[in-house]
Amino acid sequence: MEITIQNLCKDYEGPNGAIRVLDSINLQASDGDSIAVMGPSGSGKSTLLHILGVLDAPTSGEVHYDGQSPFALRERERALFRNKRVGFVFQDHHLLPQFSVLENTVIPALANRRISKSLRNRANELLEQVGLAHRIDHRPGELSGGERQRVAIARALINSPDVLLCDEPTGNLDMETATQVSDVLFDLHRNEQTILMMVTHSTELASRCASLYQLRVGKLDLAREATA
Repeated sequence: MEITIQNLCKDYEGPNGAIRVLDSINLQASDGDSIAVMGPSGSGKSTLLHILGVLDAPTSGEVHYDGQSPFALRERERALFRNKRVGFVFQDHHLLPQFSVLENTVIPALANRRISKSLRNRANELLEQVGLAHRIDHRPGELSGGERQRVAIARALINSPDVLLCDEPTGNLDMETATQVSDVLFDLHRNEQTILMMVTHSTELASRCASLYQLRVGKLDLAREATA
């Protein structure tokens, strides 16, 4: 699996005309790669992640998954593409309070099928890996912040996506809990061999990624390259 971004630009309309948030972004990633993107608030980090995750469309430029452009698909096909091939972990876990841990984990897979035995087994396997096998029947309100974020990671991986996108995944956690959640995130990334891309203000979290990029004034620059 390979993702390629070529000459990506994103503009938003402001009171005095178009504002360029992303300017000629180029990036390439393959299975097993881990990439951190850092930069000041408002620099376009989340916008880049949303475009890569097919939540937002670029103004110009290309995003390809193994040569396929998701933005060339119709809206419904694009939604199915995103659901199957992209997993998201946000700063807030966004768990549904009325559902159990198991039910929250399988939600992305329910767009295409019911809770089958194989789906339940996949969810149980992921929850065991994140250390929550004993909490599958609990509601989010009965979990700690770190536990809720671990459920969010399991949920992001339920469909075995090609790419895992994380937007400040430990931003709401204390240092000790953030380290525990980071350990889970990177262990699963290695096991699943996803492309992991995250935006973060945490230098400690960014240091765990193989490659580091800086995004400033719309420009993406390589700050640290992966070593063999």
